[in-house]
Amino acid sequence: MASLPDRRSGPLALAIVVALRCAATAHAGEPPAPPSAQSASLTQRERVAQARAQFRIGQGHFKRGHFEEAMDAFAAGYELHPLPLFLYNKAMSARRAGKLEQALLAYRRFIAIAPDAAERPEVDQRIDEIERALASVAPAPAQAAAETPPRLRPPDAGAAEASSTNGEPAKPPAAITLVMAAETPRPRGSHGRTKLIIGGALAGLGAISTGIGGAMAVLAGAANSELNHPVAGTVYDPSIETRRDRFQGAEVALFAFGGTALVAGTVLLGLGLRDRTAARTPVRPAALADHSDPATVFSP
Repeated sequence: MASLPDRRSGPLALAIVVALRCAATAHAGEPPAPPSAQSASLTQRERVAQARAQFRIGQGHFKRGHFEEAMDAFAAGYELHPLPLFLYNKAMSARRAGKLEQALLAYRRFIAIAPDAAERPEVDQRIDEIERALASVAPAPAQAAAETPPRLRPPDAGAAEASSTNGEPAKPPAAITLVMAAETPRPRGSHGRTKLIIGGALAGLGAISTGIGGAMAVLAGAANSELNHPVAGTVYDPSIETRRDRFQGAEVALFAFGGTALVAGTVLLGLGLRDRTAARTPVRPAALADHSDPATVFSP
């Protein structure tokens, strides 16, 4: 005999259906999880795979000249898998896109994370180039002060309010400071002047000694000619031979000293002129060529 349905089960079933529909409606109205939470839920293998994909995307944008898109792709790859070369590629893309401030930050983060990287010399020079470029377009201090509007509150008011809320001294906000790579000043004074003076003196003394040595050679030749071809009727005079030997000795000594002084003076004059030219010519590093491809973060 079939049992009759229980009349009390009807209201209970209706209440369950209504509760389920309300829960479904409330769940549908919730906002989706933020991307950071979704990224944090990825496994390490998934993060590396997505970082590799971002590298390939950035590489393609870079080769096509879409440097802003390449910069964003490399930045996303670094967030997924923080390899230093992602920062290097991001900085290179930002510099090519004209975003010098972002390039400077990325270059500095790169050398902070990988100070011994093979790209360090190039990165140091790029930082110097960007700092010079930013300094060339920065307003003068007087102009910047004139353009700055007057403050309506003291600069430490916000920090005082922050410290009063939690009872601890508030930390100043982080600021990015562009540090200019100043050239090493050359010592004032000589710039090769001492070498020029000493070199000129030695060269002059060498020339004088050589000239006197030539005169001694002429006198020695005259005495030797008088000995070898005496005038008829004259008696041999041994003092003539002694005088010839003295002239010849002085000739050799003066020629040796004069030649050495001339060589030393000429060398010092050349060094002095080189130092003076170098002092007047500012030292600038050679311009670096732009890379046609970004650095390889992942091997194929």
